[in-house]
Amino acid sequence: MGAEYRVFGPPGTGKTTYLARQISKAAESYDGSVMVSSFTRAAAVELVQRKLPVDRESIGTLHAICYRALGRPEIAETHIADWNEAHPSHRISNRSVAMEDADTTPNKTSKDSVFQQMQIRRAKMIPKDYWPNTVQEFSALWDDWKEQSGYMDFTDLIEEAVRSVYSAPQSPAVGFFDEVQDFTPLQLKLVRQWIQGMEYAILAGDDDQCIYSFAGASPEAFLEPELSQEFVRVLDKSWRLPRKIQEYADSWIRKVAVRYPKQYRPKDSEGWVKKSVARWKYPETFMREVENHIADHKTVMILTSCSYMLEPLKQVLKSSSIPFHNPYRKSRGDWNPLGSRRGTTMVERILAFLLPSFELWGEQARYWRLDDLKKWVMVLNSSGVLKRGAKTLLLDKLKDVKEEDDPTSFDFGANVEDTSFDYGENKESQADVDEILSMLEPHALERAEASDIDWFYQNLLPAKKKIAKYPIDLIKNRGVRTLIEKPRLVIGTIHSVKGGEADIVYLFPDLSQEAYRTAISDREQRDSIRRQMYVGMTRAREGLYICEPSDMCHVELGGVG
Repeated sequence: MGAEYRVFGPPGTGKTTYLARQISKAAESYDGSVMVSSFTRAAAVELVQRKLPVDRESIGTLHAICYRALGRPEIAETHIADWNEAHPSHRISNRSVAMEDADTTPNKTSKDSVFQQMQIRRAKMIPKDYWPNTVQEFSALWDDWKEQSGYMDFTDLIEEAVRSVYSAPQSPAVGFFDEVQDFTPLQLKLVRQWIQGMEYAILAGDDDQCIYSFAGASPEAFLEPELSQEFVRVLDKSWRLPRKIQEYADSWIRKVAVRYPKQYRPKDSEGWVKKSVARWKYPETFMREVENHIADHKTVMILTSCSYMLEPLKQVLKSSSIPFHNPYRKSRGDWNPLGSRRGTTMVERILAFLLPSFELWGEQARYWRLDDLKKWVMVLNSSGVLKRGAKTLLLDKLKDVKEEDDPTSFDFGANVEDTSFDYGENKESQADVDEILSMLEPHALERAEASDIDWFYQNLLPAKKKIAKYPIDLIKNRGVRTLIEKPRLVIGTIHSVKGGEADIVYLFPDLSQEAYRTAISDREQRDSIRRQMYVGMTRAREGLYICEPSDMCHVELGGVG
């Protein structure tokens, strides 16, 4: 039987770096026979990007590894539309399937909630006889649909691996499992089953940062069985947290009933914690303060317990032309309105009009190259800008033009009449193209002419104008470089930034009466909220604002006041 080692990594102690070193050593000693798994896709990707000497097929989330081991079955969660069509009275949403944030759980009577209750009970390995009747009924329908369709859901991947994949795929000598505090009891059962066939395995995590209890995670499962000290290591130096923030966060987490006690040193700075009267419903009251931090070249995080609390903030940021993003949750388009730089968002389309070639950016004004024009024509088509026939005409003409005909540039702004384009007899199309070409003048990187931006905006389809307003306002108020530079402001829920950090953090708790009643009456929920707040606090490198500290839920949980 393989030995289990446990590594606790408090916030900012370099757990991923430590793991990477251990993985490299093990890969060298065991000729690459190593498995690496993490709770989140992002953490697994980070390990891959470190170019570890391990076969990429042996790196991934536990679900991904099981998916490959089970022959890549069709996944039920990718066919929710089919389920909803087959069972209209039991419709569920894609958001409920994801369960990325605690607040995605809807009201307890909805089918989304029933679906989540089913998956949580399976993750905790609770026998069906103990499930509520509504959950049992839903489960029976769900299982029948999967069987008839030949699908497996995400929980099936783990359950089936427990039943049939008795040893880890490719029989690795050593296993590394990261963010284990967020593994469910079912996932940990599989991990420990696989460890039996290994020389040893390292389970790394921090029970104090277990914030996915709503999805079935259990810090108790991570802490069991109790290991002797020779099999346990606590990373004892934080490179992120200054002293005052660490002390304040520690005052919260010490109140959690079930935890492994840890001592770790802060970095060599004082830092600060301030109680703020800032209110999430009225973000304009603290936005000037946020802008001052950004002007001082600080990175800022605004974190809330629930995603609905971000709605007023997003409105103020857009109306004030302040750039923001969430690099840890790129899939949330509303948290990343400047796009993902994949060339498909409204921001990329605007940049294709103003600054079409990333490689040619510079401080001097320049002319467009042939390749720039080709890309821009396609963008215009996808934006619904060109009139009927204009795109086809332009592309046809561009086919006959080669870069070597004019290796320097195409000066479409200086003299349209002298270009190599011949429009023939079609005067209407010629007029369309002439109007477009008249916009193709050189632009400096730091300046975009208002007339050009206005022309772009006015020629968008009505549905596109709403999407385009924010980036166009940013250009007008802050310059085109704003769309290129990485925003200094990050917004999101506490769950969405796990693993992230910033100089300054604004932390808003859940102020609802339901949250207060739950926290007071239920010990597990109370501790879950404390862990969530702890994770939010420990994102801060310099300063922490505890917002609305007079809230009763806040007072009861943290002793603020």
